[in-house]
Amino acid sequence: MAAFANLRADYRARRELAARLRRAGLPAPLPFDGAVLAALAAAGVFRLRAVLVGSSAYQTYSGLIGVRLPDALHATEDMDFAQDYGISVALDDQTAPLDAALRTVDPSFAPFEKRSAPGLSAGFRNARGFKVEFLTPHRGDRADGDGASLLPALAVGAPSLAFLDYLIRDPVPSVALYEAGIAVVVPAPARYAIHKLIVASRRANLAKAPKDLDQAAALFEACFVVGRRADLQDAVAEATGRGPSWSSAIRAGLARLPERLYGLAVEISQAITDVE
Repeated sequence: MAAFANLRADYRARRELAARLRRAGLPAPLPFDGAVLAALAAAGVFRLRAVLVGSSAYQTYSGLIGVRLPDALHATEDMDFAQDYGISVALDDQTAPLDAALRTVDPSFAPFEKRSAPGLSAGFRNARGFKVEFLTPHRGDRADGDGASLLPALAVGAPSLAFLDYLIRDPVPSVALYEAGIAVVVPAPARYAIHKLIVASRRANLAKAPKDLDQAAALFEACFVVGRRADLQDAVAEATGRGPSWSSAIRAGLARLPERLYGLAVEISQAITDVE
């Protein structure tokens, strides 16, 4: 009973702190998004080393970095998670059933498949189209495109994507400000920014590229404000060290940044040249 009382007191304190941070203007998930994230966290996705990616992860960076990022860049119509296949296999553990966890939030959630991997769920979608998707990095020379691999720890399929291994390497803890706060794991901000440059330069769907670039630009500026140049330099050096296609993609993204970031783009370009 004493332990339970302490837990209740701790929860109240965290809820009040989260409320203060929201009142101070730090971004928080929409109620539905927050409930989905809380359900998946409780099911064990972060315990089993999945990483929250995409705009849901970006939403946690204001508190992590200490700079308020533009509100318009937090909006999302889905939620994405990534997990390394090798980690998923090696863990020898499994989350609670993710479909059941999601249905506690919305009973209309149901699995969906990718056409190239029939019979293997690659995520979940509810009646209004909100999607929870799972991703995994390419393995070796695999070029399976839209194909999916089963992630045993999550018991769900995941399309494999290029460049994703770079994004989710050495992730960091953060907090989504829903209710009393949800402990999450997200990509390091500098990696996220560089990854967005690469993705924007290779987007088949050009309508999504501006948001990628805007998020990258906001994170670059934030890192410079709080003195995280070294983080950016390290992230650029690692990406550039992976080959000329990486360098070309980063330079292509830099060329599309807003004019106000010209000096920053020049500095990053010089860092790429130094590594090469």
